Amino acid sequence: DGTGGLEDRPAVILQGHLDMVLAKTPDCSLDMEREGLQIEVTEDGFVRAKGTTLGADNGIAVAMILALLDDGSIPHPPLEAVFTSDEEIGLLGAAALDCSDLRGRVMMNLDSEEEGYLTVGCAGGARCDIQRNLRAERSQGTLCRVTFSGFAGGHSGMEIGRGRANTNQLTARLLTAVEQVSPVRLVRLEGGKLDNAITAHTEAEFLLSGDAEQAREAAQAWWQEERRSFADTDGAGDMVWEELGSADLEACTEADSRLAEAEAQKTEYTQQLAAARGEAARIVENARKQADLAYSRRLEEAEQAVQRLNEQAARQREADRAAMLAEAKQEIAALVMLTTAKVSQRTLNGETDQALLNQLLDEAGDGV
Repeated sequence: DGTGGLEDRPAVILQGHLDMVLAKTPDCSLDMEREGLQIEVTEDGFVRAKGTTLGADNGIAVAMILALLDDGSIPHPPLEAVFTSDEEIGLLGAAALDCSDLRGRVMMNLDSEEEGYLTVGCAGGARCDIQRNLRAERSQGTLCRVTFSGFAGGHSGMEIGRGRANTNQLTARLLTAVEQVSPVRLVRLEGGKLDNAITAHTEAEFLLSGDAEQAREAAQAWWQEERRSFADTDGAGDMVWEELGSADLEACTEADSRLAEAEAQKTEYTQQLAAARGEAARIVENARKQADLAYSRRLEEAEQAVQRLNEQAARQREADRAAMLAEAKQEIAALVMLTTAKVSQRTLNGETDQALLNQLLDEAGDGV
């Protein structure tokens, strides 16, 4: 029900999702299925979880809605709380929601990125599942392992435009660079667990049939150049190259010939995506500037209107005081004339003087 005099207003729907992303750093031993999070408060006042996701997406919405429902001192119209599930894996709960019992026609989704901003609309999303059947055969060479770690990662919706590295992409580019000096046979690739998070840790093992030293030098040269592209946005991450010795084992073959082609296509796509992100950022920034300017103009107009009203009120008060003063002067003048006439009546004789007195009395009476 509504409160604070807003009981008759139309109902508003408040919505958030219950499921959360479970992710942790490679060195975190916490069992997130059974153990609670290790919470800390940073110096700037933010609540964070050590080594894991916090669950604020979208636990903060659930907390805000429940707090609003529990606190009767906050004025609000009638509210309908909607808690959905499986948002992180495709908005499945929202798609299955039966809305027949809802009365509200305005809904506020509390799963946005920045506090203090209202977003009308949604950019949407797309998911692409790709499967390939890879052939493997017995191969010999130097077994190498490369690990990308220490990167910021983040939510693919919120941090995707901040120039952070995706370690799966870095691994593919590295193998392409190494393949320029030595054939590469992929043995194992592991990176990323969530389709809506930027991969921050990837590990790959592969066989080199060529000169391992040349391959290592090529990898290091490539890395020194590549890391410059995100030195200002994700500079804490690093690459570790290890040579594990000679090996004879099963390794992929079909993927090798297609790696360079896929990487070239990915590079073109990345450039197009970067251009689109830049244009989107400019549009958003222009929209914010226009909104701020419009707000400033409205505030200035409101202040000017208040000033005009104050000036009008001051002029009206001054006019009222002047009118009252004039009226008071007239009354005082009339009383003076009347008093003078009464005093003079005692000393006047004759019909002429009496007529003059009557005239004075009549004038004094008109003044009163």
